[in-house]
Amino acid sequence: SSGAITATTLISDAGNNYSQVKLSGDNGTNGDSYRFTLNNDNNLLLQRSTDNFSSNSNNILSVLQSGNVGIGTTSPSYKLSVVNSGNVAAFGDGTRAFRVFTDSDEVSLLADGSVPMKFYTSGAEKMRIDTGGKLLVGKITADATNTVGHELKANGVVVHTTDDTGTM
Repeated sequence: SSGAITATTLISDAGNNYSQVKLSGDNGTNGDSYRFTLNNDNNLLLQRSTDNFSSNSNNILSVLQSGNVGIGTTSPSYKLSVVNSGNVAAFGDGTRAFRVFTDSDEVSLLADGSVPMKFYTSGAEKMRIDTGGKLLVGKITADATNTVGHELKANGVVVHTTDDTGTM
């Protein structure tokens, strides 16, 4: 029937002798096809094709024997390697997100959705960039005089606050 998903297990592909499972719409003749391949190096690949793998395919996901996982790469160097230009990754709840962006001349970390970007160590917040662009170190509220820390305002002014003993 039209639009049905078919699964085919192939033992070899063009004499390469590796195992794969292919999923295709419309009985594998039209549209996108996906295949899981266990190649000669025992690496698992998820590939996508728009022409039933006759000439055009790209790797979506790679899992190496080492346990390294690659998205957009067949040779991940780390436990998780994501290779892309533009938006590389986003982590969030649909309203707020932490996003990584790359292109030819920059790598950017973004806090999307009117929220500060916070930095923690040893279980406590140590630094933040608030939504007004102020860098706060050792304090979480801009212009707070009762909190020990440093504040770099958007206009370049640096404010240092100390406790009663003059300690920062």
